[in-house]
Amino acid sequence: MATTCSNVLRQPSVSVTIRTMNPDSHIVLGEGYDATKVYKLFENRYGASPVIFSNPSIPYALSCLYLRDSPEGAITDTAARIRRKCIEDHTPSGLPPHALAFKLPQKFIEDEALLDENPIELNPATDVQNGGTYSGVVQVRSVFGKRMGHSNIRRGSAVVIDREHIMTVAHNIWHERDGIAKSIQILRDCRADPYEVDSRLVDAGVVNYQWPISFSDEHDFAILHVSEPLHRGIQSMEYKQTPVAGGIHDVKIYGFPFNMFDNHNGEYLGRLCHSQGQVEYHCIDGLLDHNGDTEKGSSGGPVVESSGSVVAIHKGTMRDSRRRPIINIAVLINRHGNDVEKFMQALAVINGTSGSLEIAQSDNFMLEGHEAVCLGWE
Repeated sequence: MATTCSNVLRQPSVSVTIRTMNPDSHIVLGEGYDATKVYKLFENRYGASPVIFSNPSIPYALSCLYLRDSPEGAITDTAARIRRKCIEDHTPSGLPPHALAFKLPQKFIEDEALLDENPIELNPATDVQNGGTYSGVVQVRSVFGKRMGHSNIRRGSAVVIDREHIMTVAHNIWHERDGIAKSIQILRDCRADPYEVDSRLVDAGVVNYQWPISFSDEHDFAILHVSEPLHRGIQSMEYKQTPVAGGIHDVKIYGFPFNMFDNHNGEYLGRLCHSQGQVEYHCIDGLLDHNGDTEKGSSGGPVVESSGSVVAIHKGTMRDSRRRPIINIAVLINRHGNDVEKFMQALAVINGTSGSLEIAQSDNFMLEGHEAVCLGWE
């Protein structure tokens, strides 16, 4: 039953559900939480006062769970903290933690900015066919827990670095609000594989250790392992450490903007697109700024320099008056702990095919239904 904020706040031990007009902002609080602080948090974040629903029937223990299947679509403010505590309790001994790897079942169950400077263009079909120059830019389709009773599917982009490994941004597969994806699928451009016969399931993934701890932009980085080798017609893309000197560079940003193309039935058609742009390293955030246009679905796509090498992974957009009102940003490769080769070694550890890299690892533990392990190295 709806009530006023003041009525609820006079009951500091009651369990409450806080709602705003944004369906993604539902929150459940258990006994002992400071509702006043949470109320102010939402007011500051969304610019409007939330409606508070008194719900004494929600026990404290339940409020500590991620309520993906709640009929009200509620989420808890403690979900990320509980997840972080679980991870921190399983850090490896001897070496500093750098990565967290996890397994996925063998079944399929951020905003972008149009800057109106470098419009999005459709790549020709020859680019994505077998042997095509950009056949190694692929789609990521991730299924998370249900929200509001409906399937929660996120789409993004990624780049193939060999026949078993995919590079993308972590938020495509591990979202701050929705947690770890239940299943992840890799798909080609629909013009190369219209019936998705070349699709592959991801059986394991690894993210920067700092991503689930702080969800900091510069650590939004992941490497995925597919359950069987990718089609031989998919060409891996060369990558190199992101340059952080030398001023502004010309690049192209590739990805699959999911609201750009559909058929006459309104169904999404995954077609590779690109935008021209310029990039510049920004030391304040440890990210690359770029002015290429992007749309939702572009996250995780490669930023490619004139030589054809991938130098960064597109993340999303940022509003920052220190540079300009709005700018698109990309995550650095082989910097800030986003170490491609070591992450692939970490995947070998959780898959039981450990390579030569000296890695310290925690005991395996369960995290949101996934077998996980924390790994560290010098």
